[in-house]
Amino acid sequence: DIEPANKESAERLLLMQGCAENLYDLANSFLDDRSLTQVTLTRRPVVIAAVLRDVFNRFRILNAHRKSLEWRLSIGEDVAIMTVSVDPVRVRQIFANAISNAAKYTAKGSI
Repeated sequence: DIEPANKESAERLLLMQGCAENLYDLANSFLDDRSLTQVTLTRRPVVIAAVLRDVFNRFRILNAHRKSLEWRLSIGEDVAIMTVSVDPVRVRQIFANAISNAAKYTAKGSI
């Protein structure tokens, strides 16, 4: 077991673990023989706000060195408890792409 030196190190280790798990899921979906001929979505109930919060926090931690950006996430009460039937891997990809583009194209201000 690796013992983190401080809170920031612990956050980064958790971030790396989450990213590795996402990459593993994506790689498996692409390597599946069926995906060579068709895209198969695996739908299951997901608390959408939890997925968004997780993706947002990963980008916030990765971009913490960019002091010109303020990271704010506001989720309405009705959305915070909303459960939807989606493919969690694909939804995570969509959120990650949107947040990545926001970080890439925002020189200063807030995301």
